[in-house]
This record gives sequence, structure tokens and C-alpha cells, in this order.
Amino acid sequence: MILEALFGLITGIINLIPFELPSLPDKFQTTLDFIFDGITSSLGIIDMFIDLKFWITCAVAMTIIYNIKHIWNGIVFCINLIPSVNVSYWN
Repeated sequence: MILEALFGLITGIINLIPFELPSLPDKFQTTLDFIFDGITSSLGIIDMFIDLKFWITCAVAMTIIYNIKHIWNGIVFCINLIPSVNVSYWN
């Protein structure tokens, strides 16, 4: 699901390009469909036993908590790009 969303995002960005890109070969497209169908069906089987939405939410929350210092420093860096704002970094 994550890979499918990532490829969907990449496809959406590529569709913004004003010229036409060549289409994928049929064999490659068939292989991608086979892989995504396998991933989708295996996640469906796993989802019968484990609540994946809950654990994915927990993993995202833990990643944000673990990286909060880097996230904050990035926000402060972007705010400091405004000339009249002076915010100190969290060291």
C-alpha cells in the first residue's frame, strides 16, 4: 500500500511534465501488477490477525517523537529565512 501510494505520487508528479514520456513495456507493467497484487493480498491476510492501521499509526507517532528535535530545527530554519524573525535553535 505504501509502495503503491509512492508510485502513485511519482506518477502524479511525472504527469505534470508537459511532454509525453514513453509508456512502460507490457511485460514490466504485468510484473508490477503481479507484485502489487501479491503485496495487497498478503497484507489482507495479515490484517485478519493484526490491526495494521493501529500499528502503522503507532510507528508514525514513534518516528515523529524520535525525530522531534530534527523536525523542530527544520521548522526554525525555515522561520529564520524570514529576515525580520529571530528564533533560537533548540540545541
